[in-house]
Amino acid sequence: MGSFKDVVGHKDIINYIRSAVEKDQVSHAYILNGERGAGKKLLANLFAASLQCEKGGPDPCNNCHSCRQAESGNHPDIIRVTHEKPNSISVDDIREQVNNTIMIKPYQGPYKIYIIDRADLMTVQAQNALLKTIEEPPQYAVIMLLTENAELLLPTITSRCVMLKLRYIRDKLIRRYLMEKVCQVLEEQEKKTGSAERMNEFLRVAVLSAVDDAWVEQVDYMQQLQAAVSGRATAQRNPLFEYQNESFASFRKMKNTVYENAMRSILLSDIFVDTEGKLHILFP
Repeated sequence: MGSFKDVVGHKDIINYIRSAVEKDQVSHAYILNGERGAGKKLLANLFAASLQCEKGGPDPCNNCHSCRQAESGNHPDIIRVTHEKPNSISVDDIREQVNNTIMIKPYQGPYKIYIIDRADLMTVQAQNALLKTIEEPPQYAVIMLLTENAELLLPTITSRCVMLKLRYIRDKLIRRYLMEKVCQVLEEQEKKTGSAERMNEFLRVAVLSAVDDAWVEQVDYMQQLQAAVSGRATAQRNPLFEYQNESFASFRKMKNTVYENAMRSILLSDIFVDTEGKLHILFP
């Protein structure tokens, strides 16, 4: 699951969330608004895990039973609203998954949390149905609406939610994050394998294979890379290698120049071990 310190950018929002959790000043409804890949799901998941964490801190501890459930997606009090139609969230979706269940008290945690991804897909009828719940929610309820287009939500919805606007992440922040995390991973693996040349090639394959929605969600990529080099699976069996060609094609088609430039820098970088055994990554 990680913690808020692993998130690139959005420091103001993170400070606000951590403060709200720590001071027990949590609102009943939030809108996380930002472009695709800005980290809405990541922040929502960390927020939800923090609220349910048994240790009660501003960050999830990642060790308690609740945190482990949240990480696996099996926490009974963190509900992710789904919809059958790919381009629409119907009034029945909201009634069946939110309105009809929200009055049932949490099974084990202090909160009952609903995460509605792509909330702008809700029909007007669905939004009106949700509005009734937002207007008079039970004390333990928290609703998080994730969207790229908050302006498509009804004013009566937005006026009753705390708006968290995820802003554009600068290229330098992403580049610094990647450099720090990749150096850390490589140094750990170098101690195990003693082969910098092997790690050089592995890094390029892993990075190419990780340019997808998981990487765009920032921390998910590093979790995949960490697991891939931990020695629990061979390179031949690891999905990162199996999808190398497909991911490389996705990389070439990428339109977001921020991510493209950051990834290209790593692909073209030189990785070597100096005479003292320290790993270095030199960007072009």
